[in-house]
Amino acid sequence: MQDFEPGAARGLLRLAQGYKVIAAKRSLSGPGGMIPVNELGLAILNLCNGTLDAQGIESRVRGQFGGSTQDLEEFIGALKTRGWISCD
Repeated sequence: MQDFEPGAARGLLRLAQGYKVIAAKRSLSGPGGMIPVNELGLAILNLCNGTLDAQGIESRVRGQFGGSTQDLEEFIGALKTRGWISCD
């Protein structure tokens, strides 16, 4: 796994081990329990399936939700910092 810095992630993003998206509850389930997420967060987490890098995820959600690249990079960086996603 490589270090993650917003704007620098080039690897494929996936949910960290032990985490699972629970769409019906708009939550991320993990070792610490259920974490509620908003619609944008849910969309991003669903795309963290090991097939897209940060840029690919950003372009998909920007088309649906808008937002700046910097905001999306910072959000994805925060997900990584919290240990909810990893970068291969």
